[in-house]
Amino acid sequence: EKYNGSGNGNGRFCVRYCVGSRWGNVHFHAKTKKAKGPPLPKGYEIIPEDRRALGWVDGQKVKTYGASTPDDDGHRILVCGLPGVYLNLCGPRLEDGIEKESQLHKLGFKDHQVIKL
Repeated sequence: EKYNGSGNGNGRFCVRYCVGSRWGNVHFHAKTKKAKGPPLPKGYEIIPEDRRALGWVDGQKVKTYGASTPDDDGHRILVCGLPGVYLNLCGPRLEDGIEKESQLHKLGFKDHQVIKL
């Protein structure tokens, strides 16, 4: 198997998918009083606890769960979501580059490493 799940296997393409706030808000009871909430994504429970998280994607999650570091020039981060996600991680979606003081900028990522969808 080329990809061993650690992000440093021999595979050429490694994807990290982050489950957004829909599950985090419900399972942490941030916006609902319903104890159950929507079902978690299929296969979530088999991911080791130290390799998964619920909630908004932020700089700490990128640092903790990211497949690489900003020093890897071939590394790309694809950002999508609500306007708040863009503003927090990299700046407004329709503006080129990473906004200074955004979380990805503080982590050391460069403009060419972030793709806003």
